[in-house]
Amino acid sequence: MRKISKIAILILGMIWNAALAQASVTCPLALAGDFPVSTTPGRIPVINIEIGGKNFRMMVDTGAAVSTLTTSTWEALGNPPYQRIDGDYVIGVGGSAQLNTAILEDVEAAHFKSRDQVFIVADDEVPQSKGKPLVDGLLGYDFLNNFDIGFDLPDHRISLYFLSTCDTAQAPWPGDYDVEALNLNSQTREYWLPYGIDNQTFNAIIDSGSSSTTVAQSSLARAGITPEAAPAKLTGEVIGAGLRTAIVHREMFDSVTAGAEIFSNAWLTVSNMPTGHMFDVLLGEDYLATHRVFISNATASVLLGLTVPVQQ
Repeated sequence: MRKISKIAILILGMIWNAALAQASVTCPLALAGDFPVSTTPGRIPVINIEIGGKNFRMMVDTGAAVSTLTTSTWEALGNPPYQRIDGDYVIGVGGSAQLNTAILEDVEAAHFKSRDQVFIVADDEVPQSKGKPLVDGLLGYDFLNNFDIGFDLPDHRISLYFLSTCDTAQAPWPGDYDVEALNLNSQTREYWLPYGIDNQTFNAIIDSGSSSTTVAQSSLARAGITPEAAPAKLTGEVIGAGLRTAIVHREMFDSVTAGAEIFSNAWLTVSNMPTGHMFDVLLGEDYLATHRVFISNATASVLLGLTVPVQQ
């Protein structure tokens, strides 16, 4: 951990708390929906929403550009017409997958109703067991960017807020938060934030659909970073886009930095992500599970809290 004097911490805490208290009075957040969270076996967060008047279990995946419904969910909705967009595909860990897309008019998340919501219709974008999907679909960033998003996974909750009109982002929880500007990738329309590995800065996207924080092997190579000499803790495969597999292994690094926290002798998953990816790091569920994180799409910033105990 970074060493900071107690006086400096006290002064900063007073300033931050005063600013948050003032913001909460002058510019309150408007709650669109507060959802209890369950998880998949891979610890990916799942919430319940209504589509066409029916209730479905949907993964919350900030790393997915487009939302997805399984074919069984599509059939439960009465097989409404969909169109295939030739040449359209999604890129992720493991490669790319063809998209069959459709548009639904009635998607509700508590107090919010989405019109003309685009979904991929496919089974291979969600986790499966014995060939059967474990969830009914996933909510990607095309849906989630309608909100400011509060991840409180230590308390097993996700809150969606109507896009704020505030000039600066404010957290819905008490405490101190490091504010990081989100930088927009003009090609993928994804936001990334700075993430430090061994005193070098990388582009990271917050990916609630990734069970572990993952760094691209090619990005490490470009930066000339070699993990610690200790042997890899685990080598294996993960399933990515289109159920294709990617080789991953666990490596130790001298330090990693997320927001105001520095973690020494940190283990990260290293993957051979496909050529052409627009990011270096997926900041995954292992980080979100122990931190309160507020994504302010309205102000293009993210608030990262300090490590908190996990509620069982």
